[in-house]
Amino acid sequence: MPYLNRPNESKAPPFPSISLIIPTLNAGDSLDESLASLPAIFHDIIISDGGSEDDTVLTAQKYKAKIIHSKKGRGNQLHQGTHVAYGDWFLFLHADTKLDKNAAECIKNFTTNSGSKRRLAHFIFKLDDKSSKSESLEKIVNWRNRQFALPYGDQGFLIHRKLYQELGGFHNHPLMEDVDLIWRLHKKVGKSAIVLLPAHATTSAEKFIKDGYIKRSLKNLFCLLLFRLGIPTNWIAKLY
Repeated sequence: MPYLNRPNESKAPPFPSISLIIPTLNAGDSLDESLASLPAIFHDIIISDGGSEDDTVLTAQKYKAKIIHSKKGRGNQLHQGTHVAYGDWFLFLHADTKLDKNAAECIKNFTTNSGSKRRLAHFIFKLDDKSSKSESLEKIVNWRNRQFALPYGDQGFLIHRKLYQELGGFHNHPLMEDVDLIWRLHKKVGKSAIVLLPAHATTSAEKFIKDGYIKRSLKNLFCLLLFRLGIPTNWIAKLY
């Protein structure tokens, strides 16, 4: 059932104002389940749609989300979503990602800490696949987060509005927009500004199962290398 607290409700939850922003493109198969997993802590939810032709918009309307229509491209869609969000905090989440039940408490603890305004938080990476390959990939991602402070967007990004604006927001990239933002945060504040929240963000394993875990992981790594070398993201997107 739709449950999201709206700005005009008399009883607001004991949280700072948080806007949830989700980019979508034909995400009808996953969006409903993802929205249903969310804790009732968000003051508004923005679906930034890149031209869906399925029931994505209808699903978003069921949850009383604010829907905007944006030019396709995840970086652009995310950034456009911030233009209509009113929260002091932004939580950027993928349409096929679900949050743990204890995510609400983690978000509350982070956003009510004054020092968090100069930090970005993310969740623990998890796939909705219980295979040994999935578990191995999860361990690799968690190692990457510890060693390089490099979370990806499928782990959710929680950031204060002022810090987001100071960083220049998401750039207009069709992909790698998450890595780009994290690297700019490293330069601006430092790697210690990246905080891991003790809750899982469970993402669909469909693309790994379809392409194969090793092939998809190597492709992701190759795309990251190309981006690091300065190759335009519209070229990289053709390989992805």
